Amino acid sequence: MTEFSPPYQSDPADIRRLEQSLQQGIEQQLGYCGQDRFVLFYFDPQTQRVMWRDSRACGAGEQSGLFRLVEATAKACGVSVGSPDGPGDHALLMDRVAHRATFSFREQAQEFLARRLEMAAN
Repeated sequence: MTEFSPPYQSDPADIRRLEQSLQQGIEQQLGYCGQDRFVLFYFDPQTQRVMWRDSRACGAGEQSGLFRLVEATAKACGVSVGSPDGPGDHALLMDRVAHRATFSFREQAQEFLARRLEMAAN
C-alpha cells in the first residue's frame, strides 16, 4: 500500500470541502476518465481548459463550477492552480483511493507521479 505523501501539504481545514467532493467523484466531472490512484489537476489559461495528469497519461476537461471550487480553495491556501486570468504554479493532487487531496507545486506533483510509475515498473 502506498502512503499519500506528496511533497507539499495543504492546510487540512482549507481542503476538507474538496475531500468531501472526492467521494462524489469530482475527478470524472473535471474530465478525468483514467484509473490511476493519483491524479493532478490545474487550469491552462491558453486553452481555457482544466488539465489532468496521472502517471500514464494527460488530458483536458472542461471549465466547470467544480473547478471554480478548486481554484477558490487554492486561493484560500495561498496558492494558484491557474485561472482564466493566468497560469498557476500549483496543482490539485488527488488520492482517489483514500479520498484525500492536497495542493502541490505542479512540477513536484508531476515528479511524484513519475516516481509512482517507476515504482510500479520495478
